[in-house]
Formats: sequence, structure tokens, C-alpha cells
Amino acid sequence: LTLFFWDRLPPEHGLKLKFNREAVAPGELVDKKKDRRPWYGNSRAIGTNNYMWKQRLGGRPVTPEKPEGKVRIFTLGGSQAWGSGAAGSRETYDALLEKRLRERGLPVEIFNGGVNGAGIGKVNSFFRDALARYSPDILIVDVGLNDSAAIQSVKGEERALRHMNALSSLFDEFIDLCAKQGVEVVLVLEPMSRETPLRPN
Repeated sequence: LTLFFWDRLPPEHGLKLKFNREAVAPGELVDKKKDRRPWYGNSRAIGTNNYMWKQRLGGRPVTPEKPEGKVRIFTLGGSQAWGSGAAGSRETYDALLEKRLRERGLPVEIFNGGVNGAGIGKVNSFFRDALARYSPDILIVDVGLNDSAAIQSVKGEERALRHMNALSSLFDEFIDLCAKQGVEVVLVLEPMSRETPLRPN
């Protein structure tokens, strides 16, 4: 009987999120009295929303075959794409966008493919090696900050320039691959507070 009711709970239900480490844990599950870490720090799944071997993204099941009549969108990028700073898994920008588009009657499904710390190299290889077979129509790509941090950490102007050129080549490769597969790409710049010293390059 318990398993019957468990299967009927939606994936974003608090109980499922508490015990299912494949989903983004919502902020309210973090005991704020004991812990001052960001809400996602309490999740063992912090590194990724991708569980392709189980065909899940953001804790949601996804099949390679796109449902007929649906527009399939994936968000890719680093921690902001993953959901860092969101109040919970229903408050990540992919979840809010999906909700608003569906309220307008648009037949969309949006999956979160963000990975903490990811830059254009990770986004490129993830799309090429795994995500392309899931028939995406649109990719919302949220990159810039992690790659900028990497460039700034390189010692020497010449080496930093070589690293920047390598990242630019990966970016071109990604855009070309998407174009060949007929996938639209929406590039977004990560929002930042004025207090953050790092700026995207």
C-alpha cells in the first residue's frame, strides 16, 4: 500500500525529494538552524542534474523519443542553470519558464541539464555525447562565469590568451554541431550581484 501511494506522489513532492537523491532538494528541507550552507549544499546530488543512465534530468524522467506535438527544451550550463540560489526545485528558472509557457497554452517540456562548475567544454561534450539523442528543439545555454574564472586563474597573458582561444573554439564547435542538428540555441548571460568581483569574459 505504501509503494502504491509513493508511486502516485509527483516527483517534486517533499517526501520524494527528501529520499530521492536524483532530484534537486528544495530549500525548505535544509535545517537552517544547524546549517548556513546554500540550500543545494545539503543534496548529495549537488554536482549534477544529469542521470542519463537512468534517463532522468533534474530528477524527471526523459525518453529519447520526443512526445508528439511537444517542443523539447533543455537548459545547460553551470550552477545557475543547475539551480544555485533558487528557493527550491520548483523555483529554478527552467521550472518557472516551463510553468509560464504551459499557462500560455504552449506544448513545451523543459528539462534541467545544468552541472555545477560546468563551462562550454562540459556543455559541448554533454550535448554531443548524450543529449543530442533526446531530440532537443531548443537549448538554453547559461555559460560564461566558470570559463571566465578559469581564464583569470591562468598565469601569464600569453597562456591566458591561448586558453581563451581554446574555449572560443569549443564554443564554435558547439554552435556548429547544434546548427547541423537543427537545434536552436538561446544564449543567456549569468546574472550577478555588484558585490561579485568576477565578471564574465
